[in-house]
Amino acid sequence: MNECEYEDFLEATAGYAASYKAISDKLAPRQKDQFRRAQKLWIQYRTAACNFESSGVAGGSAQGMVKSRCDARMTRARSAELDVLANCKEGDLSCPRFKK
Repeated sequence: MNECEYEDFLEATAGYAASYKAISDKLAPRQKDQFRRAQKLWIQYRTAACNFESSGVAGGSAQGMVKSRCDARMTRARSAELDVLANCKEGDLSCPRFKK
């Protein structure tokens, strides 16, 4: 079960990488740096949140499964958020401006 959940996390990570690239490739250098920093902090948050979520089974055989499941769930959610940003409608002021 641990291996299956970890494989699911790897699949979610591949989707995240594609979503990340879809935005990163469109950004000007200053924005790209901001985006990279934000994503690095998001990964730190995900790690801390999933460590906490799996703390109830710390040291047990299910800890890896619970952690990977959390990592996959949060990674898919972040990918969906990035997909929304990458596909903003013209005039949406809450979205980054992409280089032309």
